[in-house]
Amino acid sequence: MSDVITPDIAALPTASSTNQSPRRGASWQPVDLAGYMSSSYQKPRPTIGAVDNSDIALFLPGRLNTLFGESGGGKTFYMLHVMKEEMDKGHDVVYVDYEDAADTAIHRLRQLGASNEEILRHLIYIQPSEKWSPQAEKDLTQRLSGRGVTLVVVDSVGESIAVEGYNPNADDEVARWFNGAARYFTKKIGAAVVLLDHVTKAKTRNRDNDHAAGSLRKRAAIDGAAYSLHVLTPASRTSDGEFEFITRKCRNGWRTNGHIAASVRMVNGANGGVSFAVSQPGCATRKPFSPSRCMQAVSAFLETEARAMSKSEIGKNIRFNTNVVSAAIDELVRGGYCTQTEGPRKAKLITFAKAFVDDGESAARSGNPF
Repeated sequence: MSDVITPDIAALPTASSTNQSPRRGASWQPVDLAGYMSSSYQKPRPTIGAVDNSDIALFLPGRLNTLFGESGGGKTFYMLHVMKEEMDKGHDVVYVDYEDAADTAIHRLRQLGASNEEILRHLIYIQPSEKWSPQAEKDLTQRLSGRGVTLVVVDSVGESIAVEGYNPNADDEVARWFNGAARYFTKKIGAAVVLLDHVTKAKTRNRDNDHAAGSLRKRAAIDGAAYSLHVLTPASRTSDGEFEFITRKCRNGWRTNGHIAASVRMVNGANGGVSFAVSQPGCATRKPFSPSRCMQAVSAFLETEARAMSKSEIGKNIRFNTNVVSAAIDELVRGGYCTQTEGPRKAKLITFAKAFVDDGESAARSGNPF
């Protein structure tokens, strides 16, 4: 894949040099291209959000990145884990929280192993209840001057757009939102910005959705990396969680769209502690998805019912995440364990054909332990 010429992040203005806004029309002046042609120039690469056994992280510095998925899927907790990684390196992080309160962030960082001293030294917590403004930019620039901020998390896009009074489905209004605080943190602070966003309830059942809820402008405005989070096993206080990040966009081609970027395990530890294991999938390309444990549950249920049932009806009776059940049914149909026919209003009706028994081979083929 050919390289895309992109701005040198090191050459961007920093908080200490941006006390005044550039004069009107300055962005229309020709760009000096010499720096891009220097032998020392390197295109931006993902350096935030480590992946085990890989020298390519998930998020690009000085760029807008996004992570979207269903509500309660683990996006916020994972990003607090990434904040902890940056804090461990001695870097400062900014958490712009529209959805919760400071005590939740502190509690979760403690669960991840952060000390009170580390939190006070490196975490800059912001809880906006008013619109972004020139005065807010000026005040924040003074507060961030001299701080080594490498990561900014905005949680969440939907709530922020609401505070700004914009319509999340209107392209022009969403574009104005992106040109506010989000781009301030990339252009003037030079940090990796990760925007947390949601998908509609209908999209949680679709593993192939490639953008968050609302205007498609959200996807177009991302100049870093975009990932969708898909829950395989929901996390709770008593059970570990597992999910995967699917690449939906990646500038400069560090990752291929539609392929698994990382497999993530959220593990409960002693005394309420939590840790994350973030690893590469077993192959560079996306492997066939084979949720064998769920397939066995669906097969056993259909065998007792002995009648055609819709996917939604099956999903209500199987204790797995909805999108996992849907994928399991598709696998059963492909394997000849169920048949699929068209019912009223083009509904897909599923009928038991033969019993599916998990022999462990399907999980081995897919690299998925479920």
